[in-house]
Order: sequence, then C-alpha cells, then structure tokens
Amino acid sequence: MNCGTLGAGDDFLTACGVEVTIPAGTAAGTWVVSAITLVNNAGVSKTYGNLNADPIVVTSDAGLSASGFTASPNPVNDWVNNITPVQVTMSVTGAQQGVSAIYVDRASNEDACEQSSTTPTVNPDGTLSVTMNVFQGTPMCQVGGIAIVDGAGNVALYGPEYNAPDPGLTITRVPDTTAPTATSASLTPTSVPSSQTFDTSFTLTLQIIAPVAPVNQISIAVYDSSGNEVGGQFGGVNDTLTGQLQQFFNLFASLPPGTYTVGFTLTDEGGLSTSYGTPGGQPVPGGPLQFTVTP
Repeated sequence: MNCGTLGAGDDFLTACGVEVTIPAGTAAGTWVVSAITLVNNAGVSKTYGNLNADPIVVTSDAGLSASGFTASPNPVNDWVNNITPVQVTMSVTGAQQGVSAIYVDRASNEDACEQSSTTPTVNPDGTLSVTMNVFQGTPMCQVGGIAIVDGAGNVALYGPEYNAPDPGLTITRVPDTTAPTATSASLTPTSVPSSQTFDTSFTLTLQIIAPVAPVNQISIAVYDSSGNEVGGQFGGVNDTLTGQLQQFFNLFASLPPGTYTVGFTLTDEGGLSTSYGTPGGQPVPGGPLQFTVTP
C-alpha cells in the first residue's frame, strides 16, 4: 500500500497524509484544496470536491514585514526558577490596523519553552514584544518560526518552520562555570559509644555558596585514623544556592573505638564539584570534621 507521506491501517481502511509544496512565486493570498483524486489498487479513481479544507495563507512579506529579532534576557538563568520569562522583540513595518498577534514556535517538540501570550506589547521605542516562558533546566530554546498578523489579516512569516528566512533566535542557558563552595561546616554528635555507631544518625551542617547552579547532590565519606574509608553516604538534596545545607547520615556499621574524620563533596546541577576533607580535596573550613568512638 502506498498512501502519500503517511499511511496507517490496511488496504481497505487507512489514514493518509499528503505533502503539498507551494511553488516559489505563488501569489499571496488564502488558498484551499479544491479537489482530491483517490486511486485504488485496481486503478479506479474518484475525485472529491467541495472539501471545506483548512485554508492555507501564502504571504510574500512584501507589505507587512519584521526585522531586528532579539530575545532578552539571553542567555537566561533557568537553573533555579520554575519559569523564566524572556521577551522576544522585533521591529514591524507595513502593518495595517496595528498588529493583532505574534505567534512564536519553538523549533523542537520538547517542552523547553512556551509562548505565554500572542498579544504583543508595544515598547517605548516602537518595537513589539511577546513573552516566551523558559522552563527550569532548559539548556536551549530555539525559535523555529514567527508569524505576525496585522489587523487587516495580513501575515508575515519567518523561520524554518515556514520555509522562510530564519530570525536567528536561540535562547541559551547561563553556563555553569563556578563550582559550589562551603564556607563553614559542623558535625553532631562528636562522640558516640562503640555499641551505638550502627544506629546513630549524624548531622552535617554546611553554609554553602553556589554562584550559578544550585547544589543538588552531596557525597559524605568517613575515614578512620589510617585514612581508610569505613562508611559514608551519597544522594540528592534539595536545590540550594547560597545558605544552609543540612544533611543527615547513618554509618550502618559498628566501629571500634578511635577518632574518625568526615569528608564531603558538593555537586551542583551543572555537574561541577568541590571536595573537602577527602583525599585530594580542600581542607574543611574551620578545621577537620571529627567524631570519637568511645569504648
């Protein structure tokens, strides 16, 4: 069975998609499909008219046009906020009865960004803006198409979605270039009987600074006096930029009497890490984190 660019079903019941190319130089205006001719496997054809098909608007951008496409802010800091608004701005000329709507389409089907309103805002310099909402964690939002409609129904199209000139708009994320740091650290308790090390819950309290991407993971390691790792924990934490980060951990091990040292590693959402009190890591601010296991 051959049924256009899209076929679903069998030879007797199917759904078809047919690709139609609008030739270059086609007159601007509203076009509709006037008739469709179907041919079955036996070569029998039948033509259907009066289809009430959805209209296709062809524009030359000759009267209504736009230029100077920009996005602000760009790059955008979407590491923390659920939604960050970005203004897509352009200069529009040749509009009749004003501009009634501006449609901005993202290039991909991913839910990276979404237009919040098609009604443009007129800026003091005469440019027009609409808002795109960029969602948290979006590395890139590429604009694939822009459609501008004036009050008289004229349309100007831009972008590969319309096989039109590319407006050149790609909204990127502020790069994560600085790893998180700890400015202070404390540990409780600092003394535990040997019989209770298996069940004791320790609390690691940190003051941290994450300049760009929030801390979302912490790794904790416990070392004996010979530098051997005897326990620890790794896991996610609530996104934290700057402030207090408190993490609880258990050893789930019975340790002999002695002095033990705690090290930790902070990792942000961009994958940058800083270690303290671990082999090759930085010194813990304020001195080593230690606890004593008593007989």
